[in-house]
Amino acid sequence: MSERFWEPWRAWRGLWRRRAFTAGIVVPLALAIGATVAVFTVVRSVLLAPLDFPRSDRLVSIRHQMPDGSELLLSTGSYLDLQDFGRVDGNGLFDSLAAYRRVDATLVGSGDPTTVESVQVTPSFFEVLSVAPGLGRPFEPGMDRIPAPTESLLDHGSFAVLSHHLWRTRFGADPSVVGRTLELDHRALEIVGVMPEDFEFPADGDVFVPLGFGEAARQDHGGYYLETLGRLADGISLQRVRNDTADLAARLRASAPASSADLELKIVPLKDLLVEDLDLGLWLLFGISALVLVLVATNAAQLFLAHCLREQQAMAVRLALGAGRRHIAERILSESLVLSLLATVLGSSSAIVLLQGLMRMAPADLLAGRDIGFGFAGVVFALLIAVGVGAVLAVAPTLYLSRSGGLPRRLIEGGRAQSSGRGRRRLQDAMLACQIALAIILTHATVLMTQSYLGLQARPLGFEPEGVVALTLNLPPERYSDEESLRSFGRRVVREIAAVPGVMTSGLGLRLPVVDGSGGIWFRTPSQQADAAYAATLHTVDAGFLDTLGMPILRGRGVSAADHAGSQPVVVINRCLAESYFPGRDPVGQTLILTPWPDQPWTVVGMVANLPQGGLKKAAEPAIFVPFDQLPLSRLQVVAKVEGHPEQAFSDLRRAVWNVDSGLGIQSVAGLDGLLASALLADRFSAGLVGLYSLLGMVLVALGLFAVTAFFVESRRAEIGVRLALGSNPSTLPMWVLRKGSGRFLLGCGAGLFGAVLLADRMQAHLFQIEALDPVLLLSSVVLPACIVLPAHWLPARRAAGTDPAEVLRRR
Repeated sequence: MSERFWEPWRAWRGLWRRRAFTAGIVVPLALAIGATVAVFTVVRSVLLAPLDFPRSDRLVSIRHQMPDGSELLLSTGSYLDLQDFGRVDGNGLFDSLAAYRRVDATLVGSGDPTTVESVQVTPSFFEVLSVAPGLGRPFEPGMDRIPAPTESLLDHGSFAVLSHHLWRTRFGADPSVVGRTLELDHRALEIVGVMPEDFEFPADGDVFVPLGFGEAARQDHGGYYLETLGRLADGISLQRVRNDTADLAARLRASAPASSADLELKIVPLKDLLVEDLDLGLWLLFGISALVLVLVATNAAQLFLAHCLREQQAMAVRLALGAGRRHIAERILSESLVLSLLATVLGSSSAIVLLQGLMRMAPADLLAGRDIGFGFAGVVFALLIAVGVGAVLAVAPTLYLSRSGGLPRRLIEGGRAQSSGRGRRRLQDAMLACQIALAIILTHATVLMTQSYLGLQARPLGFEPEGVVALTLNLPPERYSDEESLRSFGRRVVREIAAVPGVMTSGLGLRLPVVDGSGGIWFRTPSQQADAAYAATLHTVDAGFLDTLGMPILRGRGVSAADHAGSQPVVVINRCLAESYFPGRDPVGQTLILTPWPDQPWTVVGMVANLPQGGLKKAAEPAIFVPFDQLPLSRLQVVAKVEGHPEQAFSDLRRAVWNVDSGLGIQSVAGLDGLLASALLADRFSAGLVGLYSLLGMVLVALGLFAVTAFFVESRRAEIGVRLALGSNPSTLPMWVLRKGSGRFLLGCGAGLFGAVLLADRMQAHLFQIEALDPVLLLSSVVLPACIVLPAHWLPARRAAGTDPAEVLRRR
């Protein structure tokens, strides 16, 4: 027992004497372990940890799903029907249901007006989440109503619950804030509560206001803007809810427009909804980091095997002096565990640093609001890695050196013969083939991610973002309650913006390309039935919007100043809509019917290029541009093309807006170039990180191949000397070594291509216009490993070709 106790200490002393060898194994392992643990920490915190709500596994999100897989939020009519169907006297499918919608609002008071994210929630919202305000009380029944016309859809009360962040920053964490008045969109709201500090759902919500429904809400089945949450009743499974709501989905389709006749209800755990944008990317990063760790461990195992082979004479002496094979195995296992534990300790320390770096490298909104830290789970995961790496290091030399008859023969040979036979060579060939296969998989992942990112960068935008500044405004409905007030504000703000020094052109619209989402309106052609409609992205723009963005007019004309409220209703459409609904015809002069104006034809006067909406990866969708004067809306994107650097004009542009309305909050001011770069951050981050891991993998493959091939050549030095003594040409020696290595390279290529195909299939949904199984891309992923394998075999062979045969034979 005492001997076994001291064995790790002896192993440590031996490894310390061979510090170069120890560092060659420990340092790469520590980096790989640290990187893997850092990514695991993010995956665990974001994808695996439960939501910070009581019994969060019972929370679900409810949406509509279209046949193409896209999703729609619920309308007010659908939500109220679902509420009646899913909760009957407390014995239905849900304990409670809630709806919410995010809207921007202007907070006025001391200092400049501030745009905050206001979240309109039904009074049941806090009940569904089982979270109460940390200060004050939640909304109560009746707080969601104010005197309103009976035909109104949405209603709201004069109350508010603050987020902890707003309470701390705006009110100085004053505990007496409950009962005071908050002025939001120039509307006085009574503060009834403050949420706890750790409450972060919905993300970035600053203030919560009650959401109610007017008399007309039940008949509205065409406006899809309500996020819906539900808490499953006890004993009710998610599958049962999905099955039972199929009947409700049929009822909703019957009451919805014909365009929505194929809608289904999609019910998913709330957790899945919140992480769906991160799921594939994080698992991909974790898989690649694990591949790199396996690659490093394989390389370390080969170095450790070579070390054990060099020590085989000493082991043979111990065996001849009476040591058992179990003692040899324990010695090998002790050294491997010391190496793996040392690498794990260093790797865990580096994981903390790498995690901080990962958080800084990630796009600002990718991991925002998430509690990510290296905790107990990270320590346990690191220890599991230590055990696994120790086993990987020990298994090959233990099986090889402790087998019957192996070591005694080394004692007889006196350590001169290192070519120990086919068994060791097969083992080394298999390990090298594994490294080559992993290198091919990593290379293919890098090729796919890089091609996808470059494709996104090169995608035609249909507009010119350079020098354009965008100001996002939301006009409060209490002060801009009619169309004429909206038109008046739009004209005045464009005049003020145009007067700013350095502004060349300006305009306003509803949506920015790429940055803002799609959808917003339904349309049909006059030849189609009155109850048929198709979805399109709505843009309301003035005469200067298209010019400021540099959008070319492909047919007809754009929106002009003559398209005012009293003139003929006109629209400009994009190429996608024209090709889909007017194939083979000139779209100019065609007529569209827009919802909700079934008796009002809109004449198509022009066609523009397709604009990407909701990100660069989305395919082109039909889009309709309506003159702002003919359809004024309260959400505005004011754009200005400026001379010089866009940021230099930010303050002047803000003042121009406040010259029109000094109490208006400006949600954001940003250069369009910067917004587009932000849209690419996630893909650039993923491609860069995958490329970095692949580069590390390539370096390790190169080092491993050079080391093992050099060892192979050294172990065959006697055979090489004999060949040279018998008259072999030294120039043929490199080709002989390459032939020896061709088998493991082909084996590695086969396994690597198979693994690359499996990985590519999982990555397909994450790529932009890239066929993951493209044979050219697959073959190109073999080129770099092949470029490494060739010199890794050639250079040691060239060195061995200078061997003096007489010297080798004399040693023999």
